[in-house]
Amino acid sequence: MTDATVKRLDSSLSDPSTSGKRVSSLGFLIIFITFGVFGTWAALAPLDSAALASGVVTVKTYRKTIQHLEGGIVKELLVRDGDLVKAGDPLIVLDETQIRADNEVTRSQLIAAQATEARLRAERDGLAVVDFSALIEQDTPRAREAREGETQVFRARRNSHLGEIAVLEKRISQLHEQINGLKKVIYTKNSLERSFSTEIRELKELLAEGFVDKTRLLEQERNLDKTRAEVADHGSEIIKTQLQINETELQILQLNKDFNAEVVSQLAEVQTKVFDLQEKSLPWRIA
Repeated sequence: MTDATVKRLDSSLSDPSTSGKRVSSLGFLIIFITFGVFGTWAALAPLDSAALASGVVTVKTYRKTIQHLEGGIVKELLVRDGDLVKAGDPLIVLDETQIRADNEVTRSQLIAAQATEARLRAERDGLAVVDFSALIEQDTPRAREAREGETQVFRARRNSHLGEIAVLEKRISQLHEQINGLKKVIYTKNSLERSFSTEIRELKELLAEGFVDKTRLLEQERNLDKTRAEVADHGSEIIKTQLQINETELQILQLNKDFNAEVVSQLAEVQTKVFDLQEKSLPWRIA
């Protein structure tokens, strides 16, 4: 090695700019290899499953917004900006004026719904009076008003329903009377038929001996045939009348069925309403 070559090597090793370029190149090479290998693995490596979702990263102590279920007017703040609270700590006090007013409205609606429920139960069970003992209030004006109103409705509906039933039952009674009358007529016709039969038999004997005219015999035979035809007609009328009775009885059954179905449907609706109103009027909501 010549002195000139040694000088060039010493010069390059001692040059700071040349050394810095080599370090930078080496660093970029390492980064390129690292991300290249990871990217290749990420693109080619098989995954059993994957899920994509968006999200927002926030700190745990981030301020949170609170809101009351029903809302209202704030009467007092129990916490300050920056205070730390935990679940169950009271934060604000709401003005109870509006809450109590709303609760009174809810209780009035509940009493009315309970009175309706009691009336529908009595209609369903076929009772003569309504039992209002389940009302949350008994001696208050609104409770008395609810009882009186539902009692009037109960009596009106009961009288109307029983009135319709009574009309049909009266018709059935009249049809039974018709049948009884027809049976009496048939009984009389049967007696007359036997009389004609006896007379015809005797006339035939007398006619054979020449004591009577044949005209008399023929007349009685016609009367016998007529009587028998009338008995048959009355029997047919009895059958038709009995069918009318059966139809009327079915009308009564259908009337009761429709009435009960209506009552059961309304009872289910009002029971749901009562439950909802009871939930709204729980004491803790205004405590």
